[in-house]
Amino acid sequence: MTSRGDCGNAERNKMYGGRSHANEEGGRVTRVGREKRSYGPQSAPHDLLAFVRQHNMRHAAAALGLSVVQVHRLANGVWPNDPRRTLAAWNAYRARSAIWRLRRVRQGAAGLYVRERSQMFTAPALAGRQGQQILVASQDDGLLAQTIDAPVDRFTLVRVPESRA
Repeated sequence: MTSRGDCGNAERNKMYGGRSHANEEGGRVTRVGREKRSYGPQSAPHDLLAFVRQHNMRHAAAALGLSVVQVHRLANGVWPNDPRRTLAAWNAYRARSAIWRLRRVRQGAAGLYVRERSQMFTAPALAGRQGQQILVASQDDGLLAQTIDAPVDRFTLVRVPESRA
């Protein structure tokens, strides 16, 4: 005779209740999800979080070109699994709202460079631009540079290590 809740399905009921055949003796337990994300940082940059939390959700969504739902998730600390679109929108917004300064390309022992905040910055794209003036704006990983004359070219300048300066 079967118990009241069993109804003759004792073998099938072994699968339920958090158990699986993999957990039986000799079985292997493997994780289904990934431990690391495939691209980008593990969490949102601090300045992006401050921006979305400081502004109205609709204003932040319009400024970044993201949906209001996505901005709401960012403000609540939910970071997407693939943040490339979010990071691209944030970098584009910062480039649009950056304060641009005029700097001259100079030749030194380290090659062609631009001086900003008492530091030297360089990039391969500076080749052939000695004496020209370019626009620069601050970024987390260096400077964003843009040529003045047409065709407009944008590139990132990186700080010259002290040993080369």
